[in-house]
Amino acid sequence: MLHRQSLGNFRVLLHSVLNDAAMLLYLDNANNSKHKPNENLARELLELFTLGEGHYTENDIKEVARALTGQSVDRDNSFAVRFYPERHDYGAKTIFGETGHYGVEGVAELILRQPQTARFITRKLWLEFVSEPDEATINRLASRFAKDWNIKALVRGILLSDTFWKDQGRMIKSPVELVIGAERLLPGQQVPPDAVAPLLSRLGQSLFNPPNVRGWPGGKDWIDSSRMMLRVNFADRLLRGLEQEATPEELAFLCEGDGPARFAALPDLIEVDRSAPCMEQLSVVLTDPVWQLK
Repeated sequence: MLHRQSLGNFRVLLHSVLNDAAMLLYLDNANNSKHKPNENLARELLELFTLGEGHYTENDIKEVARALTGQSVDRDNSFAVRFYPERHDYGAKTIFGETGHYGVEGVAELILRQPQTARFITRKLWLEFVSEPDEATINRLASRFAKDWNIKALVRGILLSDTFWKDQGRMIKSPVELVIGAERLLPGQQVPPDAVAPLLSRLGQSLFNPPNVRGWPGGKDWIDSSRMMLRVNFADRLLRGLEQEATPEELAFLCEGDGPARFAALPDLIEVDRSAPCMEQLSVVLTDPVWQLK
């Protein structure tokens, strides 16, 4: 669901998250009832998914949890999402200072009416692509985003910003970016398909299994002493694979023009002897710390 809607409409995505069996089970809302409210989904919904810390109160969490009571799954019917009216708290709730008889859909719309929601999502996406926040640009993009909740347009705005391009080489590639990026860039099949997931796990990113609901910390966490050595070993593996499998034509493509350094985030920082054989040039690039950057 997240993959399918990742570049769609955030309003639709938010409603979908609250009507997704996996999410309801993962964050315990399947057990949320008026007799014993469970606040897990309510807390993550406000803290991580829409508003961020400091923009809601503990009472807001309790009231959102009440609004989400009865939203569960039918374990006897292929875990289909099901609303159990007898478990729902139909009383009035006061959320963000507004009082009403909110349910699942009402809570989603109430969250969308908070100006902080657009700013939080914009900032969250911005920091996926740019190392430091640019508050003026973030506020401008957030203002536009709140008008139609078009995620694709928001991402486009980030990628076309001057700050994005000036930020080149200041972030560290995640294991997925490092491994899949290299696999797509280089000729042949350097990593067998069944070896991709185990390799990523060793590098610290177990696919579809983040350490918690917040996700992977990222940044410098990707390159502690043990993981950096694994990254260097991965580069050596790429070089051995190229030596064995790449044709002269494919190697020529990698080394022609400005040379293999052009594939790095900061090519000017890598000193490559352009008169050296292609494999030697590739070895310099792939084993240079700059290769770890994006």
